[in-house]
Amino acid sequence: MRIQCFRMNGLSTLRYPSHIGVSFRFALFCALACVILSSCDKPNPTPELSDPIYRELQTAHGLVVKDVAEAEKELLEAKEALNTIIPQTRDRKQKTSAYFNTKKKLRLLKEREVYFSERLKTRRIDDRRSYLEAYRAKEPWPNPQEAKDYNTHMRLRTELIDWSRRAPASEPKKSEKANETPKKAEH
Repeated sequence: MRIQCFRMNGLSTLRYPSHIGVSFRFALFCALACVILSSCDKPNPTPELSDPIYRELQTAHGLVVKDVAEAEKELLEAKEALNTIIPQTRDRKQKTSAYFNTKKKLRLLKEREVYFSERLKTRRIDDRRSYLEAYRAKEPWPNPQEAKDYNTHMRLRTELIDWSRRAPASEPKKSEKANETPKKAEH
C-alpha cells in the first residue's frame, strides 16, 4: 500500500488508495449502526439518584451522622470532665448537668439518624415503584408537583411563624350580616 502526497496551491494533501476509503466508510457505517441499535430504551436501575427529595434526605442524613459523631465526642469529654471534678462543689453540678444534656442531645440525634435512614429506604422503594409506573406510562419523572409540595411543606415547617399577627377575617362582621335581608325559600 502506497500513500501519495500531493501539493496543490501550497497545501499538501494525502491520498489513500481507493479501497481504504470504502472500507473506512463501511466501518464508520457499522459503528454508527451498532451505536443506534445498542441504545435501546431501558429503565433506569437507580432512579432515586435523580429524585431531588431523595437527594435532600441523603444530605440531611449525612449531616445528622456528622452531628452524632460530634455529640459522641462531646459526651466523652463531658464524662472525662465529670470524673475529674471534686465532689460537693458547684462545678460538679454544672458538669453533671452538661453531661446529661449532652447525653439527651446524643439520644435525640441517634433517633433522627434512624429516622432518616428508614426514610431513605422507604423513599428508595417508593421512587423505584413510581419511576417504573411513570416509565411504562411514558410520563415525566420525578413528578414536579410532588417536589413542589415537598418544598412547600419543608418551608412551612422551618419558617418562623409570627403568632402575634392577626389572621384576616374570614367571616363578615355582625354589622354587615344585619344589613343583609334573608332570602325567602320558594316552594
